[in-house]
Amino acid sequence: MNKDYLKRVMLFLKQEIPDLAEFIKLKENKLILIVPPDTAFQPFYEDVFKKITDSTNKRRRDEDIPFCVWSPNQERDFMIRK
Repeated sequence: MNKDYLKRVMLFLKQEIPDLAEFIKLKENKLILIVPPDTAFQPFYEDVFKKITDSTNKRRRDEDIPFCVWSPNQERDFMIRK
């Protein structure tokens, strides 16, 4: 996985979805979305998944983009395919 490409995707998503900007991190060649404290995991995951899918579908993708929605108690991976 190309880390520079993931950095560009992260910057794009932070600009495209500003309400998620503080929760998106790049770690271990994967974009991590950290569930805020006192937030239910499943609704956050569903919201993030829809927003990211909608935003990334606007652009051509050079590579598959791996994501992980993470909380201290649970995590779920998903990938946006090239």
